[in-house]
Amino acid sequence: SDPTANMINRDYPLFFDAFAFMYNKVKFLGTHAAGVAITREDIHYYTATRTTKGEQKLYSYHNLVDLERCGVVKYDLLGLSTLSSLVEMRKVCGINGFDVAVVDDPDTIAAFGQGKSNGVFQYSSRTAQAILQEIHTDCFNDVVAASAMNRPGPLSQGIPEQYASAKLAYNEPNVPWSKYLNDTYGCILYQEQVNAIAVEFGGLSWNQADKLRKMDDPRSLKSRLLLEENYQPFLQIFREGMSQYGLDDNEAKQLFDKFLNYSFNKGHAVGYALISQEEMWFKVHHPMVFWYVKLKQADMDGDGRRFIKECAADGNIIFTPH
Repeated sequence: SDPTANMINRDYPLFFDAFAFMYNKVKFLGTHAAGVAITREDIHYYTATRTTKGEQKLYSYHNLVDLERCGVVKYDLLGLSTLSSLVEMRKVCGINGFDVAVVDDPDTIAAFGQGKSNGVFQYSSRTAQAILQEIHTDCFNDVVAASAMNRPGPLSQGIPEQYASAKLAYNEPNVPWSKYLNDTYGCILYQEQVNAIAVEFGGLSWNQADKLRKMDDPRSLKSRLLLEENYQPFLQIFREGMSQYGLDDNEAKQLFDKFLNYSFNKGHAVGYALISQEEMWFKVHHPMVFWYVKLKQADMDGDGRRFIKECAADGNIIFTPH
């Protein structure tokens, strides 16, 4: 009855045959920007490889899931241009290395709490600035938490709102694992919290808890495969473990399913936040140096125009090129 479908069937009789042939096939070969595969022996014992024109690097034909099944260890080694920016800011100001005092600097923390983080690594977006203000950021732990919350999973679950409400009227939850939730006011935000509770109270091994950590991203093929294979056996172990602490099967399942919501690695978030904290320190105490470095690196068709406005609002005078 659909005229478009009738036209396709009439003019392109092999359309659905071609579609069925192509469905679920590899669309293109991608390259991970920072993925490094590490093997005990020659890589060719584990995977077919390819090279790209003009490069001496080897690339695996396998995706990350198949690589791990072959016994290959994969690391993501990220390089951040922000680190180069910080080195230049220190150099201009005559500062030698990272000063741990920036972590607790009250003026820097206050600037985060006011959402004045335009240009600062990880916190330049309006969403990040809104989170910083919503949770009334007043310490470094809040800066770390804001980084972890500014992800699709926590945002979709309303974690920033839960965190803000709990912070305003926080009472330590009356559960044995509350010691792992004090930094986040009772919210389960970090992977480390999930792992610790699952092992110490849920009876899972550390290896099982690590797999549980990887089961929380519905966008990932690897995550979906782990979920299909391990959900029921892990849930059964968790129920038995939690029964010793007064949770019935339904309560244990509710907590277990919470663990499958996307959580962020706290170690990762702290590393990011330390970089951001130092950038904000320069922005607060040496705004001219901060904006000098930022504008030098900015794309004038993107962030540059926005940066120029805020740079001027900070009291700096900007000359046009001549």
